[in-house]
Amino acid sequence: MEENHLAKTISFYSNDNSIYKVTRQAIAKENYAPFGMIGPYRRNNSRKTYMDIFDLILSVPRSTGLLFNEIKENSDPELGIAVMKQFEDYDKSKMGTTYQRLAALQKAGLIRKIIPFELPVEELSQLKTPFIAPEKFSYMINPHLLKPYKYSLAVQIWDLLPS
Repeated sequence: MEENHLAKTISFYSNDNSIYKVTRQAIAKENYAPFGMIGPYRRNNSRKTYMDIFDLILSVPRSTGLLFNEIKENSDPELGIAVMKQFEDYDKSKMGTTYQRLAALQKAGLIRKIIPFELPVEELSQLKTPFIAPEKFSYMINPHLLKPYKYSLAVQIWDLLPS
């Protein structure tokens, strides 16, 4: 037992008769699944005045908030991108009101429509083509409000999309 402990510890001696030990230890990863993470929220003791996700959802009409929830339910947890294939089955009048609700969500900063874009340079090594052409009715949830698992890549993509 003592030998195993010594194999994981390195000792250094200094001039002042002190012993310094460096120990190898596994880094514990936090497991958030199946939960999502939200961005910072407003606190009473904060001087910043910004709207968190709860304020933004409450600022839009209820039907618009329900549409946001539908997009959230269809989004992938990796990047927060949702493809709303059910919109293809909507008739013209229902799609008209859906477009108005989507515009309200975009104006509130909750989502952005995904348009063709080039991926950030760091991610190009694993792909054959750097150009991404999204499917019809693709939307991304603001990664600063609902943090996806690949947060840094999601923020880079979010910054590429027009607001």
